[in-house]
Amino acid sequence: MTVALSTEDVPDALRRYPGFAFARGFVHAVPARHEGAVRRLRAWVAGPPPMVDASLRLLLRERDGPGRIRYDKFS
Repeated sequence: MTVALSTEDVPDALRRYPGFAFARGFVHAVPARHEGAVRRLRAWVAGPPPMVDASLRLLLRERDGPGRIRYDKFS
């Protein structure tokens, strides 16, 4: 599983989990950097409503469809 962090560095406390990989970038852009990852993509998006809405538009346009996307909007 790869966790995409848009602009921040990975906190040291999270580096102790070997089952997780971390990448910097927007959630819709990270899978494009990994061969074959798009077919296995399951996206979780969380954050302010405008950011989530923009990410959802891009994910729906570029990926398989809404069945593999989860989101949470909060302020």
